[in-house]
Amino acid sequence: MSKEKNEILIIGHRGASKVAPENTLLAFEKSIELKADYIEFDLRKTKDGEVVIIHDSNTIRTTGYDGEVRDMMLSELKQIDFGDGERIPTLKELVNSFGNRIGFLFDFATAGLAEDVVKILKHHELKEKPVFSSFITSEILKLREIDKELRLGYLIIKQEKSKKRIMKTVDKAVKNQFYSMNLYFDVIDKEMVRYVHNSNLKIYAWTVNERNDIKNLIDLGVDAIITDDVLLAKELLDAN
Repeated sequence: MSKEKNEILIIGHRGASKVAPENTLLAFEKSIELKADYIEFDLRKTKDGEVVIIHDSNTIRTTGYDGEVRDMMLSELKQIDFGDGERIPTLKELVNSFGNRIGFLFDFATAGLAEDVVKILKHHELKEKPVFSSFITSEILKLREIDKELRLGYLIIKQEKSKKRIMKTVDKAVKNQFYSMNLYFDVIDKEMVRYVHNSNLKIYAWTVNERNDIKNLIDLGVDAIITDDVLLAKELLDAN
């Protein structure tokens, strides 16, 4: 069941968010320093239509400033400290700085992003083929309409614990030509890995930060581990 260690991707969740403020250029730079294969990040849109990288709809958790992203101009957001002096990155800034240096796992945190994202990426050559995911499956399916070659990840909510329902979703993912099943780590076992792989899909585990959980997923043979702790995941993978 186990894979060769170089076949398992380590993906920095919101960058190397254990050692730098999440979803910032610093967190993405740290991911590269720690030798992550990909970075995962969340997208939203500002009032003036700029695609920015932030998980929450409101800035208060990460900055202490109470503001709704969709109601703020990019210039307003750029004035806020997102930790360690970091400013909110736009997708354009991210692609310009990191597109040829590390792989991308996109998470659409809201609807209405598909066309904007594809348009931005059209002008850049990326190091790796990106993977696109969202809990808003209809938004990801829009990408399939735009470009049939894009890699789509079917993201399943943390609260979904029914293996039967997840396996039905796997069948749906195959029908819609998805690339991966992105599952919360604690629903993944040998049976799940076998079913996903037999369906010719990759299995991405999120978000995994504890040593024993990471080791277990490596042994199970998942295709990618999404983690806040890139350093720990790389150490365990290299020791495997």
